[in-house]
Amino acid sequence: MKIGMRWVKVIVKMDAKGRIKLPKEIWKKYQIGQKFTVEVVDKSIVLKPIKKITVELDDGTVVEADI
Repeated sequence: MKIGMRWVKVIVKMDAKGRIKLPKEIWKKYQIGQKFTVEVVDKSIVLKPIKKITVELDDGTVVEADI
C-alpha cells in the first residue's frame, strides 16, 4: 500500500464476514467509513481509496460521484 510517496508492506487480516482489517498506520490516515477498491496484482493486494466529488450542474442539480 502506498502512503504519501512510499510503499508500506502490511499484513492484512480478514474477519469472518470478509472485511479487511488494516494496521494502525493505514487507518489513522483515512476517516471512518472510507471505501477502497481492491485490486489483486500477483501476490499483492492494492487498496485505492475511493474519493467522492460533488458537482452542481447548470440546471441546479447536485450530483455526487465516486472517483
